[in-house]
Amino acid sequence: MSFTNSQVAERWAAQTPLRGGEKRAKSGTGSVFYEDRVVYSYRQSWPLAKVFTPATADKAYGIMNGERHSITTTDHLHHVRSCMKGPQLLPSALRQAGVPFLELEAENIIDWQDGSGGGTIVRHGGRYYEHDWSTDALTPWTPPQQGMFSPDLGSTQDREKFSKLLNEPDVDKIEVGYWHLLGGALLTWKDRLYLSGLDEGTAFVARLRSDVAPRPTTVEAAYAALKPDPVREAEAAGIKVQRQGEWFFIPTPFTTSSVARLLRANSNAQLDRYCPRRALPVPAAASNRHVCYVATLAEDTPPPSLVHEVDRFTCRLVRGKVVHKQPPRLWGGTRGHTHPVEDTFLWGFDPRGTRQHVSLDLGTVWHRAYRAVDDGSWGAAGKVD
Repeated sequence: MSFTNSQVAERWAAQTPLRGGEKRAKSGTGSVFYEDRVVYSYRQSWPLAKVFTPATADKAYGIMNGERHSITTTDHLHHVRSCMKGPQLLPSALRQAGVPFLELEAENIIDWQDGSGGGTIVRHGGRYYEHDWSTDALTPWTPPQQGMFSPDLGSTQDREKFSKLLNEPDVDKIEVGYWHLLGGALLTWKDRLYLSGLDEGTAFVARLRSDVAPRPTTVEAAYAALKPDPVREAEAAGIKVQRQGEWFFIPTPFTTSSVARLLRANSNAQLDRYCPRRALPVPAAASNRHVCYVATLAEDTPPPSLVHEVDRFTCRLVRGKVVHKQPPRLWGGTRGHTHPVEDTFLWGFDPRGTRQHVSLDLGTVWHRAYRAVDDGSWGAAGKVD
């Protein structure tokens, strides 16, 4: 018997067996198929979802693959999403963290959030437009790095209106829907807690520290557990805290002169020798870097006149533009020198930037830098972040 992609997804969600009792089926083209509780796109190396509770009167409950994929696989995932509910996770990031995606069960999921649909999005000719209901106009829209377009045919009247706005005579070429973002999920594996979610449009998995107390039971509590105490205190005091990835930045009243005295620089002109553009500390040599002007203060013996100004949690002040970079390549003959934990970029050596985080401009204000309180974090592509 031949099935459509949608029918395969529905049979998988309901765990409908064949005559012989086997729970498997594939579409006519073979692009979507399922075996037991897992449904795949094209091949077994690309699982779309795993069902925990089959669909009855309600949708099926399980876990979905939330990583970026091709247009056709996105369409396959849309069929799966239409007949199930549950968190979207990141198989490659989980694999790097030592958590096998397909071995997770319902008891491993502590809490999860559904992705926000947002406003009406129109897709036409590979381009996206956002509909402004107040002006009834379409404006070009750039999708975020993560998430997927979920088509919802909408009313014929709306599609005809959008086709006129886009000067498209063929209404069938107009797709109306919304952009589905990856929701947060808190899960446990071998007595460790993991948070999966979005940060500045980039998907990540973070392993929470084992000494976090109280132990988070919600996604919101898990996000809060990643913030160092000084960050929470600053936010409670109404201070604007900026962030790039796992790093938080709190503005300080330090002047360049006071920083120069802290570094024992003879003058502000010599300050660049003591705080060059360098990467903030990273957990591993393969980690991406957050590069900015860094002043590393002497943690043990600060100048007596400035002892009260030195924060007890950190001795690292930063300013300027924070750029997210790929890890340095230690090729033979490279013009730069690197250190596996804290890099100083010399002689023009500059690894390529990433698209995971937009550059953050801290300006001339010195900020205290704090790293998120986690025990490791990984990006959607599996690279340690």
